[in-house]
Amino acid sequence: MEIDLETEQEKLKSWRAKKVFIIDHPLIKYYLSVLRSKNTDSIKFRSCLKHISFLLAYPALNDLKLFSSQDYSPLGSFTAFSLSEPLFRDSKTFKVSLYYSFAKENFLTEKKPSYFILEPMIATGETVLTVLNFLTSLGSSLEKLVIVSIIGSVSGVQRIKKHFPSVKIFLAALDSKINSKGYIIPGLGDAGDRLFF
Repeated sequence: MEIDLETEQEKLKSWRAKKVFIIDHPLIKYYLSVLRSKNTDSIKFRSCLKHISFLLAYPALNDLKLFSSQDYSPLGSFTAFSLSEPLFRDSKTFKVSLYYSFAKENFLTEKKPSYFILEPMIATGETVLTVLNFLTSLGSSLEKLVIVSIIGSVSGVQRIKKHFPSVKIFLAALDSKINSKGYIIPGLGDAGDRLFF
């Protein structure tokens, strides 16, 4: 099947103007195809999800600030770089309520920190909007907030952008429909179930 590249590029350009970045890369397209396939087993699904997540992270993290310092290799000196902004993830529970104390302490001490919402799929946008409203209630500036998701639905992404137009969203794909159960079509199916079953 031939793809109309000119039409695809126009769609990407239109979304970029809204700070929605659909990453157009051959490896992402390959891994996304494997993830979408109903024939992909859970082991392959997990592996592809990991790979596509790393590929989406590169452009999403492009604006992180770095500190430079002098360091030494076994053969001489070099300029070393480290992240100037901490990245936080609760490795035990992943529950939003457990982020509260960390978030509140850091929102009050940093003027414009960078925040990342990692959401596997944006269907209705409800989960992301809940997090954004929570962050706003803490008095946080969302100026440097980035959302990273494998797939979004057009309606879910539009809903987020309606309420929070300044946030950046990075996606591997943007699908046009969600069904009556809130699943993205064609989407991936239930990604949580597919990771293990």
